[in-house]
Amino acid sequence: MKQPFHGTLFRFPLRNSDQGAISKLSRQAYAEDDIYSMFAQLYKEGIFTLLFLKSVLSVEMYTWDAGAPEPRKLYSCCVSSANDDIIWHRQALRRLSNSVMSANNEVDSFSLDFLSEAVLGTQLEKKTATFFIAQAMASGSSKIGAFAAAAVEEYDIHLLPWASVAACISDGSLEDVISQRQGALILWHST
Repeated sequence: MKQPFHGTLFRFPLRNSDQGAISKLSRQAYAEDDIYSMFAQLYKEGIFTLLFLKSVLSVEMYTWDAGAPEPRKLYSCCVSSANDDIIWHRQALRRLSNSVMSANNEVDSFSLDFLSEAVLGTQLEKKTATFFIAQAMASGSSKIGAFAAAAVEEYDIHLLPWASVAACISDGSLEDVISQRQGALILWHST
């Protein structure tokens, strides 16, 4: 990379058996098919991964073939509706965690559009979907708020009584993927 990258870049030690044998970082070896399988699985789960993240707006996967002048994109998933309002909603955990001791349960909800792309040979496959997300912070006086407080005192485990639920509200091209994920998605966040 010859210029700064404004974002987070993950470089994984995906080594072949010869590289793994001499590596001081990781001796784990991966066949090329293993790597492509991991990329395909991450692409398949990409939207579900991005639903509840607070800062990550896109995930892209590339390969850089020997002799090629630049990497080639295989897959990408992104929040296609990213704007200041969406970012504000995605940061609700930060805002509402300050009011965890309040008597009110605070709820935030919003819609989020996603775009997924896969390069399959010479074809570009695009999928879109819209999700409605509701997220809430329970009050400190609620049962779940009391459980979180007890976890700190008894086990030194810091939990926030935070839950998020998402529902696909589009009739877009992700129906085959969405049908595999029936039901609510709920997350606990630790601090």
